[in-house]
Amino acid sequence: MDPPFDWGYFVCFRPALLALVLLAAPGAVRSPLEAQGSPDRRAPRTADELIQRFRAAHQTHSVADIRRLIYWGGVGEYVQRSTERQIVDDFPLTIARVTIQLLSADEIPQYSNDAKTYRPAIPVTRRMRVEFLPGSASSGGVIARSYLVGVKQGTFYLIRTEPARG
Repeated sequence: MDPPFDWGYFVCFRPALLALVLLAAPGAVRSPLEAQGSPDRRAPRTADELIQRFRAAHQTHSVADIRRLIYWGGVGEYVQRSTERQIVDDFPLTIARVTIQLLSADEIPQYSNDAKTYRPAIPVTRRMRVEFLPGSASSGGVIARSYLVGVKQGTFYLIRTEPARG
């Protein structure tokens, strides 16, 4: 007669086995930055698509949808939270117009603060300007916002700056 099967060993190994299967599956687990670096079939492939998605996300007050339009790169949590506050602050405002223009040749999208230089994580080629209707909600004087725009692997992104490397 066989000894009874000890389920304790089997239950103990199941989580480890699941982890091994997930790690072995190609592309199954990716970091958020890797996931953002790969093209998404729903990602905006043109400047017009970026405008349409931004407008739709603003109208539905979807912070998550606007976050997906931003290339975060190495942007810290403080800048991410600040960006989200700015997005939410704009939700009561009504968009009048959204345009995207090429950057001028002499425009350098970088700045310094506390002896630290900040640059975009990917090359910036355009600027998106969001104009709001005057007097819509309580705009607090805000009538327009400007965002840097870049393209990575065929996807158009709004760009935030991050501390320069090297």
